[in-house]
This record gives sequence, structure tokens and C-alpha cells, in this order.
Amino acid sequence: MASRPEVEWDDTERAWMLALEQYRREVLCPKCGYPREICQAPETEFALRVPPPTRCHVETALAQAQKESEHHTPEALIWGVQFDPKTLGG
Repeated sequence: MASRPEVEWDDTERAWMLALEQYRREVLCPKCGYPREICQAPETEFALRVPPPTRCHVETALAQAQKESEHHTPEALIWGVQFDPKTLGG
């Protein structure tokens, strides 16, 4: 009796992936990845705080090796945004 390989993507899996793509395209902001209804709402502007960046030490070591004379490597900083719950009334 010969075996048959299972189909990698069936109709359900394709539908899930198409729905995910539609969600990403229509709901999420292409700049920050937050839902548009949050990140593009005017009241959100004052409810955010930007904490200090963290450093990717792998990227730092790579940049230092590539630019031996440079001591500061700003291209290795990773920025993020967090909501301030005190401002949002939480």
C-alpha cells in the first residue's frame, strides 16, 4: 500500500492566512504595528511614554568590529513604546 503525502496548506489554513493578512493590512498600523484605532487616535498622543532604549549587544559587537574607531553605536539601539496606565486612567 503506497502512502500519499498530506497537503501542506488545506482550504482552512489558507483561509486563516488570508484573514491574518487582511487583519494586518486593515487593522494594524504599518508604522508601529499597534491597532490603527489606538495609534491614530488624537487622545493617544498624551497617553504614551517612550522608555529608554535597550541595546542589542550582538549588534553592538558587530558594529564595533565593522567600525573599529567608533565607540558609540546608535544604530544598535532598539526603541519601543509603552502605554502609561496612569494617563489612560488604569
